[in-house]
Amino acid sequence: MIWDVVALIWLLVPLAHWAVVVLLTLRVLSRRRQAGELIGWLLVLWAVPFVGAGIYLFFGEPWLCSKRTRRAEAVTRPVERLMSRVQRRAGADASALPGPVEGVARVGLATDAMPVVGGNDVEILDGADETFPALIEDIDGAKRTLDLLFYIWEPKGRVLDVEGAIARAARRGVHCRVLVDDTGGAAFFGSDSPSRLRAAGVEVARALPVKWIRARLQRIDLRNHRKLAIVDESIAYTGSLNMADPRHFKRKAGVGQWVDVMARVQGPGVAALSAVFEADWAVETTRTSPEAIASEPIPAHAGDVEMQVVPSGPGVHQETIHRMIVQGAHEAKKELVLTTPYFTPDEAMMASLVTAAQRGVEVTLIVPARVDSRMVALASSAYYQDLLDAGARVRLFRGGLLHAKTVTIDGQLAMLGTVNMDRRSFGINFELSAFLYDRGVCARLREIQSRYLADSVSITETAWPRRSRARRLVENAMQLVAPLL
Repeated sequence: MIWDVVALIWLLVPLAHWAVVVLLTLRVLSRRRQAGELIGWLLVLWAVPFVGAGIYLFFGEPWLCSKRTRRAEAVTRPVERLMSRVQRRAGADASALPGPVEGVARVGLATDAMPVVGGNDVEILDGADETFPALIEDIDGAKRTLDLLFYIWEPKGRVLDVEGAIARAARRGVHCRVLVDDTGGAAFFGSDSPSRLRAAGVEVARALPVKWIRARLQRIDLRNHRKLAIVDESIAYTGSLNMADPRHFKRKAGVGQWVDVMARVQGPGVAALSAVFEADWAVETTRTSPEAIASEPIPAHAGDVEMQVVPSGPGVHQETIHRMIVQGAHEAKKELVLTTPYFTPDEAMMASLVTAAQRGVEVTLIVPARVDSRMVALASSAYYQDLLDAGARVRLFRGGLLHAKTVTIDGQLAMLGTVNMDRRSFGINFELSAFLYDRGVCARLREIQSRYLADSVSITETAWPRRSRARRLVENAMQLVAPLL
């Protein structure tokens, strides 16, 4: 009798598994996906028995629990009303923008990005050494409000100086709020920093908290990858730098110090960045009425830079940043420079870069020589030959882990922010990018990119062209699952 039961189990378990695989395959095929992503998920489902189905159920679709989705929907209209006020006060005409800028801005507007806003002053800050002193000085000068949103918060080194400045601001009556991603901020929430800040009067909250019950209601790997600080609703910082001192962050990873870039913004564009924070705060904490977002103050003109703030995430302008970068590559006439720590592009982005190089645009991709993900490094390597064959340059940065996510086009368009050139950033994480339509700002960012170039080597001058056939085979295999990384 016992053996009959065992035999029945041995028969039913595989049948149940393959029934689930077939059903999930039909679900994968029923949803619109890019070919690479489609093949990747089918490969996982059919080639990894039992485990593949579980991986898809947890990570295959960017779904959020219905309660959070309703809260996110509640902030949509107030943000739109605020952006309408910003448009009336400082909106710029996209048709008046030059060269590749107009096409990129129009794609953003067509896919519901925020409006192009003029009257801004934008200072590009080269890494942590320029950012931390400026941020601390602005926090020490804060009089009314201070809002910070970061993916990673590592309470070491100069970050402790920032925390001290935040606590001082709160004690003198500044309304301070700190929102940190629950996963990226594990070191922060595991330290005594939150309690110290709360004791000073700072509101501290977790973004996308990971709990067992919540993990059963939504994907646990959806993260808030944004980096944003706003002082007195008139000064904003955004870019790639986490709240982490590179002198102390991941020192044992063997990749060197992380290298980042930030923008310090003044002017009406700060209202758009403030709307991103307010929306995230309202969704995560429910401590602020969504309707209050519509009445956010709009700072006065501070310069002549035109910019477009582009947040993205599951169900929120999900493809906007991707489409704007692809459009920029198609519009480029002379030069296109990209820096990213992780490079696993989809077919559309890869085609735009290849065709740009083939028509004579000087395309340069700068990536770190060493990254903190072996799988991503292998997947990235599979794309380099196609770029080289088209005439593009691929450079390996040797001065640390190049974490700056930047794009410059023809000296007229500069982009910086939190988005990596991979599917996770373009479709899964909550991201934030700033498109800056100004020659002076572009020249400054291009200057920083030139410094990266000076500390890099062409990939053709390394051992990469002589890598083994086995290595090439692994790279191509990783390319199959690159859309899932």
